[in-house]
Amino acid sequence: MADTIISKRCTKCKVLKPLSGFYRARSHKDLHRSVCKECESAAESRRHRTPEGRARRREYWRRYARSTNGRAIIKARQALFQRTPRALALDAAAHRRYRRTDKGKAAMVRAHRRHPERVAARHAIKNAVRRKELPPPTDCTCKCGRQAAHYHHHHGYSPEHHLDVIPVCRKCHQVTPASARSDQGCVAYPPSAQ
Repeated sequence: MADTIISKRCTKCKVLKPLSGFYRARSHKDLHRSVCKECESAAESRRHRTPEGRARRREYWRRYARSTNGRAIIKARQALFQRTPRALALDAAAHRRYRRTDKGKAAMVRAHRRHPERVAARHAIKNAVRRKELPPPTDCTCKCGRQAAHYHHHHGYSPEHHLDVIPVCRKCHQVTPASARSDQGCVAYPPSAQ
């Protein structure tokens, strides 16, 4: 063991590198592959860009999706994206954790700088709900019959329209364009009126 190998030369780029720069391989004498990690990564990227490489990758993921582990992961992801109350709670908790990180704080600062009028309008709504000038959106229903989740500023975000809002459900808020929402609109109905 006195002659242990601490570095070797990559057969592709011909650069002398430490053993940590090579993937392990039991079949080799020094237990490391002969091509360095960077060269293997570059070759893998080139291979994935070819039609044959993309076809092989698709086939690999099809086989994986049929495996026990693959089915379990796919089922878990589908459950998360079905927007069940538990999934929504998990999503909200993950969002709160992200917003507490440095990266999340920086993203919020960028968004606030990019759209200060939207931020001001949302704060005005939040304060109006807190002062009980507006009911919480969840106490209203959308015109489509669902429970409302948000308030929509259908006349824009200018200060004179900060409180000129209509409650909308998630689906209407995401799917319908703003111009159509203000015309056909989701109108507030008291829940008992339906």
